[in-house]
Amino acid sequence: MCCRQAAWGVEIELEKQLRASFPGPGGRERLREQIIADIGVNRLGIAARREKDVVVYTAPVRVLVGAKRGES
Repeated sequence: MCCRQAAWGVEIELEKQLRASFPGPGGRERLREQIIADIGVNRLGIAARREKDVVVYTAPVRVLVGAKRGES
């Protein structure tokens, strides 16, 4: 099997993402609290930080592409 991979990070503003999401009851608040609590800690691995008055984080993205032998 032949494989290729790529990885990068996507910068996301927390409040914009929360407005575009549909978490269950109380989920928006819990997610906001978890990400803000991770600023300067990075246990979540998303490099949460404040840029001026905005909370931003980096969502990791990884793409793996493969093909069976004899296919391209």
